[in-house]
Amino acid sequence: MNNTLLIVVIILVMIWLVKRQLQERRIKVVNMWILPLIMLYLSYNVMHKDFVADMFHILVIMLGFVIGILLGISRGALTEIRVDPHSKEIIAKGSLIGVIVWLILIGIKLLLRQELTGIWSHANLITSGLLALSLGTVISRRAYIFWKYKKLSN
Repeated sequence: MNNTLLIVVIILVMIWLVKRQLQERRIKVVNMWILPLIMLYLSYNVMHKDFVADMFHILVIMLGFVIGILLGISRGALTEIRVDPHSKEIIAKGSLIGVIVWLILIGIKLLLRQELTGIWSHANLITSGLLALSLGTVISRRAYIFWKYKKLSN
């Protein structure tokens, strides 16, 4: 996937996310995993080369992911959640912060890759670690919301 197409996809995803995040919304349990899957796909396309670099690169990315998981659990705990008793849908009111940080980090990663290639070899590693942090945050927040949903619907 070339950078232009990736940027267009990122912009389209950002518009979609902003629209969905601006108000309290109903979430079907099955559909709540669409965003993390999109993020996983886009994040992989941005940082897949860092996974084959060396063990240090993998450790930095995994550390970012683990820290992101902890942050996502915290954000999930702060998300207001109700369950519609008739439709069994989740009614959630969340924040844009995690998604905005993720989108900014992808932009920074692409910019640094283009501008600093050959100048500073650790720029990609740092931004990949931060991107993994954002990804971990979104995935674990959704998992926490799902756990809250199961707890409330029993």
